[in-house]
Amino acid sequence: MSNDTSHKFQPRPPVIAAILIFMVTVSFAVMSQSGVLRVGGVIRHPHHTTTTVDTSGATTPRNQVLVQVANGTKKLGLARFETQQLAAQGWNMLTGINGPRVGRTTIYYKPDYADAAATIQKFLGSGSLLSWTGPSPVPGSGVCHILVVVGPDLAN
Repeated sequence: MSNDTSHKFQPRPPVIAAILIFMVTVSFAVMSQSGVLRVGGVIRHPHHTTTTVDTSGATTPRNQVLVQVANGTKKLGLARFETQQLAAQGWNMLTGINGPRVGRTTIYYKPDYADAAATIQKFLGSGSLLSWTGPSPVPGSGVCHILVVVGPDLAN
């Protein structure tokens, strides 16, 4: 009998194949739970629609409404992602920023921008609307009409 026992610890090809299939299955399950799905190279977000929301009630055209997104979660790049999504809908977007951690998405709007804020809320599929008359609720935000503080409800 030989002292070389290294051959006993090498898995057979069917075992390797089973491990690889398991890893791919788990990876797919994790990605599908993340809330971001890549279809044909385009990122699709479950809280977004590719159709344009009716703005017949809005008093100001989208390109004249200054909107800023603040990331209120630990998920990196979320403000940038949501900024791009809203820009694609025609909103005049300021650069995304980091905000304080929040429990739910909140959409702050200045007087005369309630209709625009409601349109953004419909597009996002989430968020509480709050009138904003005082100082900015997020330090470092720019001069905007609507401030979206993205919470974990949109991070998934």
